[in-house]
Amino acid sequence: MKKILSLALSLIMIFSVLVVFADDASQMQELLVYVKSKIEVPSEFSEFNTNYYEDKNLGRKEWSFNWNKPSEAGSYGYLSVSIDEDKIIKSYSKYTYDDKTRYDGKKLNLLSVDEAKDIAVKFFEKLNPSLVGEFDFSTTDYFYIGDQNYTFTFFRRHEGLKHLDNSLSIDVNARSGEVTGMYLTYEPKIEYEKIENVVDIKDILSKIKNGKITLRYLPVYNYEDGSVTARLVYSADSILIDAKTGEDFKSDTYYGYGGGYGNYRYAEQAMVTDSGLTPQELAEIEEVSGLLPKDEVIEIIKGIKELSVDDTYELSDINLYTYKRGNQKEYTYDVSFVQKDDKKPDYEWARAYFSVDAKTGLLKSFYAYSDADYYGDRKDSKKEKNFLPDEKLEEIAANFINTYYKEKADKVKYKKQPDDQYTIQSERKTLYFVNIVNGLEFEANTINFTLNRETGKITAINYIWYDNVKFEDPKNADSTAADALIEALKVNLAYISAGYTGKLVYTKTSNVPGIIDAISKKLLYFNGEEYKETEGVKQYKDLEGHWAKEYIEKLSQTGIIFDSDEFRPDDKITQKDYLELVMQATNYYVAPIPYDVIYQFAKQSKLIEVEDPDGKLTKEMAVTILLKAAGYEKVASLEGIFKTGFMDEAEIAPELVGYVAIAKGFKIINGDENGNFLPKKALTRAEAAIIIYNYLR
Repeated sequence: MKKILSLALSLIMIFSVLVVFADDASQMQELLVYVKSKIEVPSEFSEFNTNYYEDKNLGRKEWSFNWNKPSEAGSYGYLSVSIDEDKIIKSYSKYTYDDKTRYDGKKLNLLSVDEAKDIAVKFFEKLNPSLVGEFDFSTTDYFYIGDQNYTFTFFRRHEGLKHLDNSLSIDVNARSGEVTGMYLTYEPKIEYEKIENVVDIKDILSKIKNGKITLRYLPVYNYEDGSVTARLVYSADSILIDAKTGEDFKSDTYYGYGGGYGNYRYAEQAMVTDSGLTPQELAEIEEVSGLLPKDEVIEIIKGIKELSVDDTYELSDINLYTYKRGNQKEYTYDVSFVQKDDKKPDYEWARAYFSVDAKTGLLKSFYAYSDADYYGDRKDSKKEKNFLPDEKLEEIAANFINTYYKEKADKVKYKKQPDDQYTIQSERKTLYFVNIVNGLEFEANTINFTLNRETGKITAINYIWYDNVKFEDPKNADSTAADALIEALKVNLAYISAGYTGKLVYTKTSNVPGIIDAISKKLLYFNGEEYKETEGVKQYKDLEGHWAKEYIEKLSQTGIIFDSDEFRPDDKITQKDYLELVMQATNYYVAPIPYDVIYQFAKQSKLIEVEDPDGKLTKEMAVTILLKAAGYEKVASLEGIFKTGFMDEAEIAPELVGYVAIAKGFKIINGDENGNFLPKKALTRAEAAIIIYNYLR
């Protein structure tokens, strides 16, 4: 009887699964036909597969249809489209790599921004016609000029207000006009709160000024000499306030801005000594000979009892690394230990990683993990978790600082971080101790800990500290800068998703970063550079009626610009300004490029012999600098094989003839009506733009 019942239940289960899969296959076919009615799938994209996603909690189903072009010699591609059960196309991505699309350096963006935007909007209207009214395409919320690519981002809007976590982003190839990507975040079942009974904006601004704007130090790094300046700034904490209650709104979505930092280094010239070693090599040997012995480093690590590297751990690796911070070298030992399972000698139960200053023995970082982190304690994996209070964890971390970082103990302060759903439930707690100088936070100097909330065991440490920092005097801070920052943030009403509800919040609605110099009152990026308002393509005030206007504007829509309101096309171009154009055309630099970065690049790339920033540039030197930056120096330097065809070739410096001939061959330059190049003529800014335009064309 039991066998019969078991067989019956099995048949029922199999039949149920078949019904579910049959229903899914039917829906999949319907959606696939719908997608193919909206987009064109090239015949060469002959391989096909699909993925299916279902969120039981939210009741959502989504399919991903993927076409691939079989890989051939130098050619491949893919096309991917995702769609939900309501026939909303959520994403579109297409990529082809062949002789036509192979990347061959930066090129001119041929389409205007308006032309590309029109293509983007029409593409979305075709894919999702029912959603067109949800977005205001007259306003582009974010716009980005990429390398041969434009990206347009639009927020969903309701009653004229932005819905911050429902947005549409579309990528358009700026040369071909092809849409290469579309990404839609959209909640169809949202119910929006009515715009009524909201807290007065004046009360919100007062709350922001008194609780969300902080005077602190912003680290500004000089990568040439390794120095750090602590700049006085007012910064805005995350501004997300419930518009109905005036209280902070708890959200898992973060709206912030980041800043990147470059790392530029000068190449050192090598001179060989009688020993066969360069001075740099001999100096390095002397430095290394003065470092702590490896055995002593291991003993230092084992002496840190709180980190529990006892005799059950075996040394796995020890490596010495050199890091260059400006002109200063730092030597670090990276050491790792393993703990083997006593029943399985080849099985690693736990690992611990340490970074130690090779000169002083100071612990710079630590990270440990074990299988217990993922599978529970081997003795009792099912025991109930009892978390220690946060105050106890803070005490453990503070005691570690007092013991092993004594000199920093009175210079740091614990900075409590706001909890969210994840951190409340997590078995790990991260604690941040921030350097306090003149009563203000300096977050570049920190000692951070991660602890097990149940055992209090330290599982990670990260120590970052800059000495010899130049701190600006807080007495020079202008309190009106805080008001200027609040005004620039343009705090206003917006919507944010909370489940199926569109919650009304007050938040910043401008694109400016939330940092302002407390002395100059200039808005700043996170790397300390001055913020520049950019609305689409750079426009100059002095080009109307000029013969080079069209070419200069093509450069602008490719992202190659001068950071000024005027182009001054008929002025003679200086060495510094021309180098800045060349760096944008041949690399991924974005204007304004700092002076020291320009000349670091120029020297490393051997573009110039003499640093003369204000010096005028001749046509032959302009061509030479560009082609050196583009990598043609080896070919152009070959002697006796080049003819330029210019009537005045004899006036060209012999060592530059190759560059001029190559430039003419590539149609980067042309002669005048008499067939002359005029190599010694000083170049105007308009003529320089034409050279860059022709190179990119």
